[in-house]
Amino acid sequence: MRTHVAFLALFTAAQPSAAGGARLGPLSVVIESELGRRALGYHEVVFDDFLGIDRETANRVRRSVVPYLHSKWRKAGRATRPYYGGILATINDYRWHCAGHTYRKEKRMFCVAFHSEIDESLVANQVDAANGLPSILDGGIGMLSVLFSLADGKVLELRWNSEA
Repeated sequence: MRTHVAFLALFTAAQPSAAGGARLGPLSVVIESELGRRALGYHEVVFDDFLGIDRETANRVRRSVVPYLHSKWRKAGRATRPYYGGILATINDYRWHCAGHTYRKEKRMFCVAFHSEIDESLVANQVDAANGLPSILDGGIGMLSVLFSLADGKVLELRWNSEA
């Protein structure tokens, strides 16, 4: 298994402009409410209730992650700039798992995204993988957690697993 340092080293020299018009990777959306509630709770998402969303909505909203990452990359210091650059350079290689929810009457979407370099067995063998939103226990940029506003289609928060 690669450590987060080795994983990051793969992308240190990557240019974020490579993601300019890139498509985002595959998407799965949790549509079953009990499953969604359990998965959101497992990931410590603060929410009032589960909200079913369709793939079209999820795809439209998650596209906002690219301009968000470009903005963060431009403003980032030396310590975090390689992380943002690595994510941007390979954004189309992440597999996305998303669930909608409400919080204080605001409609939101929470996603976890795994890079294809992460061994599929690490994701598949996690207890919560069967619960709709898998996780891994390693650091680096192999897994992203992204919170979106459905109303304005913007990223509210983005973290990678070494930040969690």
